[in-house]
Amino acid sequence: MLCYSAWFTAVVCGFCIGHLLGAQAQSAPVSSGLDVSADESNREIIAGNPEAMKEAANRNDKTAVPYLRRHLKDPDKHIGGLAYTAEIALAKLGEIDQIKKMGCDLRSGNDGSQLRTLRKLEWVGGYASIATLQSALMNNTGNEKVIDRMSLRQRAVIVLAKLVPELKIPPGIRLGVRPTEGQYREWRSWLSEHRSELSKLRPVEYVDPSPSDCQETRDSTDTSNGSHSKK
Repeated sequence: MLCYSAWFTAVVCGFCIGHLLGAQAQSAPVSSGLDVSADESNREIIAGNPEAMKEAANRNDKTAVPYLRRHLKDPDKHIGGLAYTAEIALAKLGEIDQIKKMGCDLRSGNDGSQLRTLRKLEWVGGYASIATLQSALMNNTGNEKVIDRMSLRQRAVIVLAKLVPELKIPPGIRLGVRPTEGQYREWRSWLSEHRSELSKLRPVEYVDPSPSDCQETRDSTDTSNGSHSKK
């Protein structure tokens, strides 16, 4: 009888322990492969909330980077779309590939892409945008291209006037008055002379994209667009 009692007690204890361990395993959180606490704090970005994406960039939250990158493949590339918002947020967080992309797109020769990039540069701000726009002030065929009655150079100046008020761009130029070559030269000189102060404005990261960088950007965009068109 004692042997039977001891056997019965052992069976019951074993069942209880097994049930407890099973319950603990079921209640354990399933990780996305990234830090669980980061998953939680970035849940709105994971869900595709554009405002949450921009807020993370404005507070310089680097934990958002891998979650923002997930949205780069989204098919909606229009202003305000998930891919567009992910690009500007990553650029503001100092991600070099997106900063290079802005430089490449500004030189692309495509009106829509250039206008979209000017809006990006205005939102991203910092030295990354200032240096990119400064390159558009040079006197060359690409920068003199007219987009909707105004040259790319003049459009770059108008954005710079918002990012760097110290440039003191005359109000008339924002309304369509064409700058003189002397004014362009003066603004370029001022930006170069104040580079040390401007280079402290976040995002501070800037790399002048090479032709090979821009080719990689085009190839990546073509691949992404091709994969979505097949779906």
